[in-house]
Amino acid sequence: MKKCNRCNLFVKDTGNLCPLCGELLYIENKNKEENDEFLAMYPTIEFNVDAFHLLRKIFTFIAVLTALTMFVINYATYDVAPVLWSLISVAAIVYAMITVYYSILNNSNLASKILVQTIGASILCVIIDNVIGYKGWSVNFIIPALILTSNFVVIILMIVNPMKRQTYYMYQLTITIFSILSFALCFTKIITRDEVAIAAGIICVLSLLGSIIFGDKGFKNELIRRFHI
Repeated sequence: MKKCNRCNLFVKDTGNLCPLCGELLYIENKNKEENDEFLAMYPTIEFNVDAFHLLRKIFTFIAVLTALTMFVINYATYDVAPVLWSLISVAAIVYAMITVYYSILNNSNLASKILVQTIGASILCVIIDNVIGYKGWSVNFIIPALILTSNFVVIILMIVNPMKRQTYYMYQLTITIFSILSFALCFTKIITRDEVAIAAGIICVLSLLGSIIFGDKGFKNELIRRFHI
């Protein structure tokens, strides 16, 4: 049995990192000398925390200042060019901050980063589509394509890293729910071209069924662990 000293939890996973915080796991059934040798194989890389937080604050300040500047310029020139292009700039800046803070600097699960990037990119595309004159390309093609791509990436992660397959099930389930919601929009006037949405929905559902069937009890155990059902 392995234990995460930071989360104070026992982990049954065969990996060496805590699935919650990414810290190295302490092997309970080994003595202190063996654990010290194990931890020495994966040394903790220290860096200047104060300098890192300062750079993050500077980056945040520049991002907020840029967004406000764009908004002021857009407001001042709106009579000449009546387009709210500052919304695109602000959305792009927010998406960039999410990418840097969560997807690059965060030690969270790779599948969660893919999910966050999919949601962020979808929102950004919808904003761009609406600002430049709504044509529907964001919901007709881009969002279903992003969902389909993220589903394929999660499946690849399961295949490449089968020992951590169980940690990817909930992300695959979430992506499938998004694909079903996108498929449901085909019955409304929001989506006018439903080919990609239908394909994404069918492929995601079939992929999830494959994970449930071929994953033995892994999917069921993950549901029990997450939702206590």
